[in-house]
Amino acid sequence: MAGYYMSIDIGTSAGHQRMGYIEDGILKMEEVHCFEHEIVEKDGELCWDVEQVYKEIVLGLKKCWKIGKLPIFVGVSAWGSDFILLDKENQRIGNAVSFPDSDTIHRLMAVKEKHPDYFERADSILFVADYLTYLLSGVKCCEYTNVVTTGLADPDKGGWDEEKLETHGIPSRIFPGLCPPGTVVNNLTRRLTEETGYDCIVVRVEANREHPNRIVAEIAEETKFADTDRIAALSGIITMMATGHQFKDPEEIRQYVREDFTSAAT
Repeated sequence: MAGYYMSIDIGTSAGHQRMGYIEDGILKMEEVHCFEHEIVEKDGELCWDVEQVYKEIVLGLKKCWKIGKLPIFVGVSAWGSDFILLDKENQRIGNAVSFPDSDTIHRLMAVKEKHPDYFERADSILFVADYLTYLLSGVKCCEYTNVVTTGLADPDKGGWDEEKLETHGIPSRIFPGLCPPGTVVNNLTRRLTEETGYDCIVVRVEANREHPNRIVAEIAEETKFADTDRIAALSGIITMMATGHQFKDPEEIRQYVREDFTSAAT
């Protein structure tokens, strides 16, 4: 499916929305919107301002209308292990706390110890990219490759490690279904369609920007390409383009990625 594919990549201090497309046999990337964000203090906790990040994402989507380049697919990548709890009304419980120096299970335990009622009230849990995808699409799911990096997956079953969760007193009922990269989630919510002036398809890409698309990661290592922001953006774009049947085979993907990295490095 020819057209524009938007990578929404949220790093720990900045966000980038880049449009990928193929023109005259060349894969091109164009930055539509970039913004800074930072950890803020709320209620004595260091937190991600996810609401502000979401507002910036919407602003980037609106810019597409202004420049006359509307994406057919959008996908979100972000930092991996911080999470958001939602109640039965899909309202956020507490803050999106930043835990820079602990693994995921210890992050969960820290919240459980400080706020024992949170997990009793919670109906679902989403990691940051999952949460932002939910705000765009209205659909809750956790991207599988990111869940694997958190240590909460059971690779043998292809699902959550329910035994580990229950052992630590974390209710497995709040963990939603898993979906692999390339999963078509939904269209934009009706509210977003009305706000931006257009509709597009929300696709899951590799949610953890530090663990990109396999082919992109292979070519980056092969070519010693080290621009992590470009790698993360291209990862999402390649995954979406593959979902949109832009490539005839993996070798064609490798060629496009190799040419992009070579061009960007010169």
